[in-house]
Amino acid sequence: MRILHIDTGNVMRGGQELLMMTARGLRARGHEQTIACPAGSPLDEMATAEGFRVLHIERPYKRASRVIRRLLHSEPHDLVSAHDARAQTVSFLSTIGFRVVRVANRLVVFQPKNLFTHRLKYKYTCDVVVALSSAVKATLVRNGIPAEHIEVITGGIIFPEQLADPAARARMRARYGFAAGDFVIGHVAAFTSEKGQLDALEALQTLLPRHSNMRMVLAGDGPLREDARTKEKVAALEGNAQLPGYIKPDAEFYAGLDLFLVNSTAEALGLSALYAMAHEVPVIASNVGGLPEVVGDTGWLIPASNVAALAAAIEDAAADPASLRVRGQRAREHARGFSSEVTAEKTEALYHQLVRANS
Repeated sequence: MRILHIDTGNVMRGGQELLMMTARGLRARGHEQTIACPAGSPLDEMATAEGFRVLHIERPYKRASRVIRRLLHSEPHDLVSAHDARAQTVSFLSTIGFRVVRVANRLVVFQPKNLFTHRLKYKYTCDVVVALSSAVKATLVRNGIPAEHIEVITGGIIFPEQLADPAARARMRARYGFAAGDFVIGHVAAFTSEKGQLDALEALQTLLPRHSNMRMVLAGDGPLREDARTKEKVAALEGNAQLPGYIKPDAEFYAGLDLFLVNSTAEALGLSALYAMAHEVPVIASNVGGLPEVVGDTGWLIPASNVAALAAAIEDAAADPASLRVRGQRAREHARGFSSEVTAEKTEALYHQLVRANS
């Protein structure tokens, strides 16, 4: 197949990472691909570095569409896959008059601002909507998109076949100033209100009087990291919470953790939970969006925005180290079912089905 991916983002977030993961999997299966994205974007840089063909597009939509239409005129494609809402508009405008399959990827569980536009875009301007999780599909159906027009293909991760070496735990803890006997809790997300960092810090503050060895590292960047409320809570914790900023967590980072939090108020899937689980770190997650699907019965599911429930789950996890290790092992096996290989296999099968039906 000849496939064109379209992404209009200027940052590297979950959607762009999922696009690259899908593209790698499809390339390994022999499919020819072009990635259309803004020049100089992180996606452009990553795709170029990995040897993918890149087509530069820019706003407004009509200008981007003209660039893509020229490509489709000279090189007919079998399928165009739009990876964000703006990209779906570009995809439709670019492919009018072409015999090509249109795929819209939907990655969020947020309520659309304009229902009329939302229904028009995802019901009439594409052949299928690929939802990141069952929770995303449920949101689409609730907002008027027919269930039969939606396929669920859960996003995947590159599954680590080998865990970090035994010394990695000590190295990670030394880096952040944690002791061998500390109970270390991790959190990796952009510092925005829906990600729950303030609740995590408050939960730690309530637990420290009873559990003086508890520590927390909240990695990520964003507006809330420099917020006065965050700084006040971190100062009150007197070094027991570390905010290192943006990092790309590796096997050594996860090796130093005992527990991982994804206490968001909204998550379409929860890739950060999957990465932690794949490294044998059990997860406490909010019972929202795709997180129940990801965590299953391997960790703890709690109500969102409930500091008391979060603190209780952390305390329960810390109370029984042997049980926590078993949960970590179960979490790793559960995460294996969300590997990038599984995602690529399902994506290829769907694309073949759609292209055959369009022939």
